[in-house]
Amino acid sequence: MGTVRRGFTRAYERMHGFAVAGERILCVTFGVNATGLVQRARLTERHGGGHRQDDVPPWPAEP
Repeated sequence: MGTVRRGFTRAYERMHGFAVAGERILCVTFGVNATGLVQRARLTERHGGGHRQDDVPPWPAEP
């Protein structure tokens, strides 16, 4: 019973390692695309009025 559990945990760890590696690869490959998309979104945001600035409340007027 213990050996089966040990083998299962080892297999799970190996699968988890593969998942983490795959996640990293996805992050790297899609990270480059994501930065490009973000830059493109910022460019369109500049032309079409910034939506991000609306989320931030305006600073209180100085007395």
